[in-house]
Amino acid sequence: MQRTGFLPEQLEIVVAEIKKVKELLKKSQANVADPVLTTEQVMNLLNISRRKLQDLRDKAQIEYSALDGKKYLYRMSAITKMLDNHLIKSQND
Repeated sequence: MQRTGFLPEQLEIVVAEIKKVKELLKKSQANVADPVLTTEQVMNLLNISRRKLQDLRDKAQIEYSALDGKKYLYRMSAITKMLDNHLIKSQND
């Protein structure tokens, strides 16, 4: 057995603290906000027109939130989901 210079009680305390830090890291990573994008940001990201984005909304191909019926917001996860739903896999996969 390798000597660490710690007493068994001290080692248990260190291990317990490491576990607490790991749990805090997991929670903080889970709480990372899903970025919210405006219509203009989505248009630029996907390189599509305002009309095409409206068409995607009308056909329920993209999830969005409507504020006052004029301003639309999109979560990045909704964009990713739409892209995944339209994914065409290569024959090499």
